[in-house]
Amino acid sequence: MDEKTTYKQRQTWGRKGAIVSNSSSKYTKQEKSIKKMLEKRNIEFEMHKQVELEPLSINIDFVILEKGKPKYFIEVTERKHDLQILCQAYVYRSRLIKEKYPNSKTAIFINKISFSIEKVLENEFDYLINSYENLGEFLRKVLNDVPTVHKT
Repeated sequence: MDEKTTYKQRQTWGRKGAIVSNSSSKYTKQEKSIKKMLEKRNIEFEMHKQVELEPLSINIDFVILEKGKPKYFIEVTERKHDLQILCQAYVYRSRLIKEKYPNSKTAIFINKISFSIEKVLENEFDYLINSYENLGEFLRKVLNDVPTVHKT
């Protein structure tokens, strides 16, 4: 008798695949911009960091650190379809992050979104970045808030 795979098995395989994919994928235009700005100013950060939260393990695009501890969590997406579902997933992730890291800030960079989705995201994230102009403004705030790492 053939055994069917369970929902739990498919979920586990999907997560493992996402981890491999995220660790080896090419960076998006937004990710390259953020990475370049953070490196230029010697800000301590990690990209595509796997963060263990209850009940999920999630991949965060950027985690900006202060003295080795997470201070900012930044999600970056270029997705244009299924925004309602995507929005719900990001809201859930933001809530889990804030539960585990109450002193941290969450941000999402999502370009060109509808007013209704913008309002939902504004309520859950500390920062909503919806244009490259806002990205620069946000990063200036972060750079003033987080000490630089002095390389020896």
